[in-house]
This record gives sequence, C-alpha cells and structure tokens, in this order.
Amino acid sequence: MKQLSLLLFAGGSYLQIPAEIAFNEIAPIIHQNCSTCHNPDGIGPFSLITYEDITKRARQMSEVVQSGYMPPWQTDPHYSVGIIGERILSTDEISLIREWAAQQESSSSLPPEDYKYPVFNNKWALGEPDLVLKLPEPYSLSEQGIDVYRNFVIPLPIEVKRYVRALDIRPNTRLAIHHALITIDKSEHSRSQELLDPEPGFDGMGIGTAQNPSGHFIGWTPGQVPYECYPGTAWELFPGDDLVLQLHMLPTGKPEAIDPEVGIYFSEKPPELLSMILQLRNFDIDIPAGEQNYRVYETMDVPVDIQIIGVYPHAHYLGKSMELSAITGEGQKIPVLRIPQWDFNWQSDYRFKEPIGVPAGSKLVMDYTYDNSDENIFNPNHPARRVVGGWRSEDEMAEAVFQVIVETETDLRTLEKAQIAYDVDAAGGEANYLYYLATYQEQQNLLQSAYSLYERALVLDESFASAHYKLGVLDYQFGDIVKAEKRIELALNHNPRLVAPKLLLAQIAANQGDVQRAAHILKELIDSDPDIENAYLQLAALYSSINQPAEAFLWIEKGVTELPDSLVLKVEYAVILFEQNNYIESLTFLSEIIEVSQVEEPGSPAQNYLAVAHLYRGRIFNLQNKAAEALGDFQQAVSLAPKQHEPHKELILSYQTLNRSEKLKDSIQDFLTITSPDDYIYYDLFNKLDRFLYREMLIQLVNETMGSYSAYQICEHAINQLFYPEDSPELETLKKLRREFLMQSL
Repeated sequence: MKQLSLLLFAGGSYLQIPAEIAFNEIAPIIHQNCSTCHNPDGIGPFSLITYEDITKRARQMSEVVQSGYMPPWQTDPHYSVGIIGERILSTDEISLIREWAAQQESSSSLPPEDYKYPVFNNKWALGEPDLVLKLPEPYSLSEQGIDVYRNFVIPLPIEVKRYVRALDIRPNTRLAIHHALITIDKSEHSRSQELLDPEPGFDGMGIGTAQNPSGHFIGWTPGQVPYECYPGTAWELFPGDDLVLQLHMLPTGKPEAIDPEVGIYFSEKPPELLSMILQLRNFDIDIPAGEQNYRVYETMDVPVDIQIIGVYPHAHYLGKSMELSAITGEGQKIPVLRIPQWDFNWQSDYRFKEPIGVPAGSKLVMDYTYDNSDENIFNPNHPARRVVGGWRSEDEMAEAVFQVIVETETDLRTLEKAQIAYDVDAAGGEANYLYYLATYQEQQNLLQSAYSLYERALVLDESFASAHYKLGVLDYQFGDIVKAEKRIELALNHNPRLVAPKLLLAQIAANQGDVQRAAHILKELIDSDPDIENAYLQLAALYSSINQPAEAFLWIEKGVTELPDSLVLKVEYAVILFEQNNYIESLTFLSEIIEVSQVEEPGSPAQNYLAVAHLYRGRIFNLQNKAAEALGDFQQAVSLAPKQHEPHKELILSYQTLNRSEKLKDSIQDFLTITSPDDYIYYDLFNKLDRFLYREMLIQLVNETMGSYSAYQICEHAINQLFYPEDSPELETLKKLRREFLMQSL
C-alpha cells in the first residue's frame, strides 16, 4: 500500500486513506459484494468483473454505495442480531470506494498484470444438487405489460420420503424474475388448476391448497445467497407431492423464455427440532390519498418459550418502514428486525446467525407504516388515490412470518392453538374467520370446501347475511336455481341493503326469460342508489339480449352521466358509439379514457376494459389509414390483456400491414400459445393473412421450438388448416417434424 496521506473523519474515528489507491485494493470489495449479481450471466444490468468494467463505472458505484442504494440490503444492521448473507459495506469500504472513484477522474493507471479475476459461471452455490427440477415446458413472458404472478406445478420424482436441508433456484434469465416462493401441494388441486390454463402454470398470488413445507417458508430473490436449514430442521417431501413454484415476473422489453431450475439438497437425517410458522397479518387497511404515515400495528400472544430463526416481512408498494419485535411480560423489548425504508423491489426473507429467544408470556409485534403520498416515488398511483387491503399488487398488505423452534410437542400444539386464536380474533370472531377462509377457498376454485365453510359460519351466526348470499352464489353455480333464490331471500331478509344479492336475483330472472322482473329489480336498485355501476351494465345487457339497442344505449348513457369516473361504463359507451359508426365521437371518448386511466392489476376487469379501449381506438386508427398509431394501440392492448384473442389478432395484422416480418413471427407464436385450432378466430385470422408468408413462418416456428408441445400444436394447425398441396415439400416437412415430435414423446 502507498504512503498514507489523507485523514477522514468517519463513524466517530479518524480513518487513514492511502495517497493513491490501487485497483487491487478495490477489486476484492467489488467482487465480493457486487459481482455475484453483476457478471455476464448474472441478474445485474451490467458486468463488474474486469478492470475495464469497474473503472468505467467508478463514479456511478461511488454514488450508489454512498447513498445506500447498492448493494441492495434493507435491514438495519444495528437493530438486531446478524443475518445470514448480509450485503452491507463497512464505513471504511464506502470511504475507500469514494476516494478511489475520485482519483479515477484524473488517473491514467493501467490494468494490473498480477491480479487474478474471479470466475462467475452461476453454477450451484452449494454444489451439485441431489435433485434438479425444471418446468414441464418454458413459459413465454410477453415483452410488454406489467407484473405477472404465475404458479408452476412440478411433480416430485421421488419414491420414498426424503428430508430437505437446502434449496436453490437458478433463474436462467436476467431481470425477468423478481422473486419466487416455494410451496408443497399434497392434493391434486394445483394440477387441476394448471390443466384449466392453456399455458404452463396458472395465474394468481393465492396458493390454494399448497402449503409452506413442514414449518418453513421458502423464498428466493435475485442475488440471495442460498443457505441450509437451521441445523436439525430439515423438511419433508413425500412421494406424490407437487412442488409449486410461484414466480413474480417483470416484462423486460423483449420476449423471455422463463425456464428456471430448482435444486434440492437432501439430508439423511430426519428433523430433530420442532419448527413452526407463526403469521401476523392485517388486511383491514384503508389508506387515504396523501397519507404519509399510515400505521398498522399487530400483536400475537406467545404462550410458550420460542426461538426465532427467520422472518419474512411483506407489504406492497406503499410500505414505508417495518419493525418486528417481541415484548416480554415485564415490558422488555426484544428487537427482531427493522427495515427503515421498505422497497418492494428488494423484498426478501431473512435468517438469523443466532436464534432470538422469546420467553413465554411475550407478544410478537408487527409495526408497519405506509406512505400514500405523491412524494413516495414507489407509489404506482399519480395522483395518489385511496388504497385498501387485498391480494392484488395494487392493494396493500401487512404480513409478517416468523419461523420459530420450540422444545416439545406439547409446546407445538399450544402454539398452534395460539395461532388459531389470533386468526379468529383478527377476523372479528369465529363466524367471520370461517367466512374469510371460505372466501379464499372460493377464490382458489375450491368450491365444495368453501360451501362447507360458509355453512359452518351460519351455524355460529344464522343472521350472517353475506354467508347466505355466498351460498346462494354457489348454489346458482351448481345449477340449483330454486335453492339459490331461497338463499338470496334469506340474505336480504337479514340485510335488505345488500346490493349483490339483488343483482344476482336480476341475473337469475333474466336467464329464466323473465325480462320484466329482471328490469324491475335493476331499475328499483338504481332508483334507490344511482351509483351502482353493475345495475346499468346489467340493464344494458338485458335490453341488448332482446334486441332493443336504443334502450341499452340509453342506460349506458345514463350510467356515464351518473358515474363519470366509471372506466367500465365509459368503455361500453365508446364501443356502442363505434358499433353505431360514430367513429369521431368514439375516438374522442376512447382517447380521454386512455389518457386518464391508471394501470391496474393484470387480469382485473379494469385492466381488461382498458385493453378494450386501446383495441377499439386502434381499429378506428386503421379505418383512418393511420397504421403506425393503430399498431401502438394494439401493442398496448396485448400487454394489458395478454390472453385475449382479439388484440393478438389485430396486432398480427398490423405487423403484416407494416411489413415487420420478425415481429409478425413472434406475434404469431404468442397467438398460437393462447388459442387452439378449434377456435373460430383461427379461421378469421387465416383468411386475412398472406397465406404463403404464414406457411413459411409456421415451418420456421416449428423448427425453432422443436421438442416442445407448442411445436406439435403448430404442426397440427399448419397441416389441418393451411391446405398445402399433397405433393408440396412444406407439407412433407411438417409431417416429418410432427413424426419426430411424437417419437421424442414416446
């Protein structure tokens, strides 16, 4: 090291900095703390390995480490015990980087000849796994759009019970996977959910019947160092179990083939300690627009001695700060984890280097604050709007998961009862608790289980109007109309002000052909409360069904007048104007809708209606011979509603019009993944495409995707729908490729 010449005051002591800092002194800090992500195959947007890589970004590195933005680490290192895999630079290291970066602006130093650069090849950090799991087939993530939550079901190829000591995930893609959760499903529900979806996996943040494995929570975030379970707490896998990999994915601006690998490391030793998951949560959240310090405070009684070995705090975009702790019976505070500035983009789970002991008689504490102001740069809504609790990422959540170990089976049973007592109390009583459980089961399409839970809620509270209504909804879905109407009448007897049961009664009447009764119910509902959006929509649909378009338009128009902020009513109004050939007024209305509408949760009704607005504006632009403007709207419609057929069809035709052959090929491939040859839209699209171009691209797509099921589907479609001459080489090529796929399958 060169002679020391600078004295800097840092952290209460004088720090000596060398007059000239050598690259060999900086590089180990960068390679240890930054290059694990910033390497040619890593998740970082650029590499920080070589002399040229690092010196080129000297100023940028200096700025981000001084601000604390990098390396990404959220917890307060001074609040509690150490955390496994901490990514925190010391004051000395930050000062050294700052001074070295300042020197680079006038330095003409050459790359060192003696420095050995590390090799980052993204192999398994814990060595070769005992079992590597892959998706049955890759998932195609669209190049545009917003967050995608998807659950992939992977059958476990094991024949005997196994114990897992560690798990790792290789994303095999950069930037596209934001985080992952691992759960285990011992039923066949996740498989059945996947079968209902034409693409790999199924959508949603809920995990249905899947559960955290044996008292563990298993998560992964980019850059996270894999770790082994706390000694003695290996978790169990059984033959027939399915691993459910939930991925939160972010479009990167280009199509991504999502094909991660899950590495599992087995242990020969069964678990020797008793571990359990305790969960505090609060969905009763209602944050006014502009509120900068909304607080959620939850406690849970701890009736036995526990040791906390890990935590997983969770909120959405408005989260501001988080503090997890325990308060003993004597009032002593035991710090667990503190996040001074929550960042949803870098959420993680945390494992402690040493267990945190909490004595019996204590309370676990979750203390979160939220910022719903325009000053919050993470707020997805500008201007800020009211946000409530819910499962969607546009809603908010407050959850804290604690992994704990206890001494005896008796302690474990006592702790399980404490968790149930907390859940019941948080729900506002046992009837409400059963109702909320039933609602979740219903969202996961577990309808029989939901039905049973609603009935149990009514045993405890016969006057529970919403439970009566929910049973009526399920009876209606099961086809028992008489029983459904009786349930709805019971709901209204107990609470005549409920709106949803009246809307369902009108729907039942309409389906039975009793238009007069349906219209009477809906008009009476509007007279009592003109702000019920669905009443206008149902009335318009009712009159359209009996071929009275003028009356239908009248009720949509009245709805827009009464509810000028309703996206759904405004889009319906604009579509009717389009169908009436009133393109100018429709275009004006659609442009206003698109300009003021907020981006919402993928798959939500509002999101789909915004896609419809882009779809119809694009069609009007086509009629005006504005092909480029139309293309932009169709791209937006596809990104907002990636599973809707019409936007894909219009986008393909736009690419053909503008002679963008590469984009056309990608779009056709996307289209084929969400449709089947039985769909009418196949014929509609085929009749509008250049037949020879389409044939050529299909063969190219088959070759590129050979070995996957989508290749077989493309072959089948091309052979059956495109009517090649019997002696054409293209037809022979497709038949050959189809045979090859079938042979591979066998």
